[in-house]
Order: sequence, then structure tokens, then C-alpha cells
Amino acid sequence: PYFALITTENPYASTYEIHENTRVIANLAFSGCINMTSIAIPDSVEYIGNLAFYDCSALSSVLMGEGVISIGYAAFDGCPSLAFTEYGNCLYISSVNNPYFALMDILDKEFEIHEDTRIVADDVFID
Repeated sequence: PYFALITTENPYASTYEIHENTRVIANLAFSGCINMTSIAIPDSVEYIGNLAFYDCSALSSVLMGEGVISIGYAAFDGCPSLAFTEYGNCLYISSVNNPYFALMDILDKEFEIHEDTRIVADDVFID
């Protein structure tokens, strides 16, 4: 069996643990969790929904699982504290073994995507 994380029980908690059998983090699942500072997404997660971490203003660190194959629209929008890896005018979220795992944003019309990039968030090329 696998799980879909639909929403959090307490949006004011500072820490959350995602079950190791979770495959889907639903749209808006962690939206507004203003005290969350970091999150580790297990390798079992394949899909992160639209606005899943929207407005998590204290979120500064995301460790992406190697199983993620899709990141929905604006999944990490409204997270001003989030630390990204920067390369070639692009911003990335890291996995355990790859600092360029997920391309999240492009900073300029002239850019270079790192060769180790595994996924591109759904809204990267939307102007």
C-alpha cells in the first residue's frame, strides 16, 4: 500500500515527518505551515502537488527524495527563506546526492541547466 499526504493536522508545528510509504504530496498539503523550517521528502514520494508548500515562510531547507518525478505549479512559492543551489542563472533544490536535482526557477533569459538536473518544476518556463 502507499499513501497520499492530503493535509497536515497542525499547520503551526515546526517539524513534520512524511511517512516512508507516501507517494503523493497533494496540492496545498503543507500550505501555510508558517513555523516549518525544514522538510525531508522520502525517496518514496513521486509527486509534489501544486502549491504544496505555498506560504511556508520559515521553510529554509528541503531535502528532496530521489524518487520525485514531478513538482507541481508553484509548489514552493511564498517560501522566502528557502535556500537554493544556484548554477547558470538557475535555482535548484538538492537531493541527498545531487545539488542540482530539481530545477525550480530561472533567473535570467540567458541560462544554463546543469547536466545533473533530473526534474524541472512545472512552472519553470511559465512567464
